[in-house]
Amino acid sequence: MNTTDTSQEQKQGILQFGLNMMVKHHLHPISVHVPNGMLPFTVIFIVLATVFDLDILYKVSFINMAAIVLTLPIVLFTGIVEWQKKYGGKLTKIFKQKIISAIAVTILTVVLLVWGVIYPVNSNAPSIIRYSFALTALILLIPAAIAGNIGGKLVFKEFGK
Repeated sequence: MNTTDTSQEQKQGILQFGLNMMVKHHLHPISVHVPNGMLPFTVIFIVLATVFDLDILYKVSFINMAAIVLTLPIVLFTGIVEWQKKYGGKLTKIFKQKIISAIAVTILTVVLLVWGVIYPVNSNAPSIIRYSFALTALILLIPAAIAGNIGGKLVFKEFGK
């Protein structure tokens, strides 16, 4: 065995140790609290901004959406690690639903953020744009709620009964 093999084994050992610590210390449930806590308020701000023509709430919602998008890679990565380590990576019906929900949340948040960059939504935007933006934000709550509900069932077994 040469030093390159030993070095690779050490790196693998360190990586596996880190991944195991992520699961042991519940990094996925902890990290998911950021977007799941911010998302409903962001959607409320978008709806209020749309209904009452409040540009400040559009700005706040845009900043919140950026923060949510920045946290999603951590949430997705820790979720994959937990699924692999804790549940053996089995692609059961519940994990398919969770994965599809996570993908939908990611796509819709990125769409809303990019939409806000390319075509800033504010009180001067046409009504169809503002209401379409708000509707898309409301739709975003559906997969987020599904993913959160499934996560709750996985973490709190009695919750799923």
